Amino acid sequence: MTEILNLHSNAKAYHNKEVSSNYVKGRPSYPIESIKMLKEELGLTDDSVIMDLACGTGKFSKMLCENNFKNIVCVEPSPEFRDDCSNVLKEFIQDENKNIKVVNGLATSLPFEDDTFDCICAAQSFHWYDNVDAVKEITRVLKPGGVFYLIWNNLSEDDNPIFKSTLELFKDNKQYNDDNSPKFRTGKWRKVFQDIKNDEILSKNLIDPNLQSRKFKNEQITNTENIIATTLSISFIALFPQEKKDKLISLIKESLNSKEESKDNKDFTMIYLTEVYFSRKPINPI
Repeated sequence: MTEILNLHSNAKAYHNKEVSSNYVKGRPSYPIESIKMLKEELGLTDDSVIMDLACGTGKFSKMLCENNFKNIVCVEPSPEFRDDCSNVLKEFIQDENKNIKVVNGLATSLPFEDDTFDCICAAQSFHWYDNVDAVKEITRVLKPGGVFYLIWNNLSEDDNPIFKSTLELFKDNKQYNDDNSPKFRTGKWRKVFQDIKNDEILSKNLIDPNLQSRKFKNEQITNTENIIATTLSISFIALFPQEKKDKLISLIKESLNSKEESKDNKDFTMIYLTEVYFSRKPINPI
């Protein structure tokens, strides 16, 4: 219960089995390039100790496991998400050659010793805990020189011109949006790094606030059914009254059925722009 009280009000939507199931079904995975760069560019190895922070249902965790990372701790405050993550990772958790765990925890109070992790990944999540207390805690449990790695899938209307009208239904339509809900695309999550940069002490002791970035195209095969699941997994939409959700679902179906590429639940390609940001803990904090 403490974890729920400490969460943003919209994040409480994720403490729900139906929402968790929609997340598993509808949310996209990540491009393989975003995993390869952990080893090829950031110097991690198969034996590196990695945390997937606010791991959700294990979308990113699974890719880490599939690419032979052997020591992964998946941290998630939602019991429903933890259950689905454990199910998604079941074969890896049972693999005696790997050390994969799913545990309860919040970004502001991580249950680990100092200097534990070679890398902390935040996949589709940092905008929920973009504050100095969380960055302090992340820095504490990272090893000196350890990597903080943030990744988001972002739907772009420019890359999906055929489906622009569908995307507009739940991206920028004020009737089906919530300006107060944390989102990656607003860029508000960047403020904490600017605040750290402007503080002489914090800037020398916390993760380097000068983030580096990479971008990758991410093509996902989907259909109307999965798009509806994706939509219903969005926190503030999941909290809508049922009548309002039903209306939005009806509009999505109508929009997708009006297009030859997607009518009658036909599979089609949706293109995401996957954005990665990364930095490191100082080797010798002052």
